[in-house]
Amino acid sequence: MDFSSTQRNQILAALPETGWSLADRHTPEDGWIDELWRLESVWSPRGRVAYLLFLVDPQWDGPRRFGEAVWAVAVTKTRPEHRMALDSDETVPIRPRWARDREALWTLLRRLHQA
Repeated sequence: MDFSSTQRNQILAALPETGWSLADRHTPEDGWIDELWRLESVWSPRGRVAYLLFLVDPQWDGPRRFGEAVWAVAVTKTRPEHRMALDSDETVPIRPRWARDREALWTLLRRLHQA
């Protein structure tokens, strides 16, 4: 399953509503991250940095296209060095209920301003 560009675009569109702007995005060499976004706060405290990671299914084995086998999105204050450094409360599954679960992602993004 692919993590659709529609879902990525929904996240991108929600960033200003949750107080963030996209500062940088890239595809790391780490096989467990599909794409990494560096975010900057546009709300107080301005300039605070956060990271949004599109996570590859840990059970995926073999070659993978961009967007394929993405199972969750994580939001962190620092860039994690490995998958095990993520807390479950920083992670939002994207399937099977993205329409419902995306609200949890917006909440996580808003809470980072208070952290």
